[in-house]
Amino acid sequence: MQIKYINKYKDSIVIDSKPSSLRLYDLEGRCGLSNDISISKTTYIDGVNINSASLSYRELTIVGKIISNDKVEIENIKRKLIRTFTVKDKGTLYFKGNDTSKEYCIDTVVSNAPVFNQESFNVID
Repeated sequence: MQIKYINKYKDSIVIDSKPSSLRLYDLEGRCGLSNDISISKTTYIDGVNINSASLSYRELTIVGKIISNDKVEIENIKRKLIRTFTVKDKGTLYFKGNDTSKEYCIDTVVSNAPVFNQESFNVID
């Protein structure tokens, strides 16, 4: 799987599940989109009338890992992640799976800044 995020300032970042310095492990919340459809049925009419339709809010979580043998590169990747995923800013998220060439995109608003912990990066000696 590969994702690409472009924010409103045109800063972009690519996170891939293939071996790279920024490895994608999961994109949580991309499945199971729910919608609300309000319909009504009237006599003498085949089928139903659709009164309204809306998609529910959903939260996506990108889980990845920084893999590098250079501590400076790790810090640069962290800075780029923070600069690109700016909280409360709009952007576009493009993603495609490993088994398909089909690419999907959705408009997003970043609700949380990137979180780093000791397990989120590896320094390879």
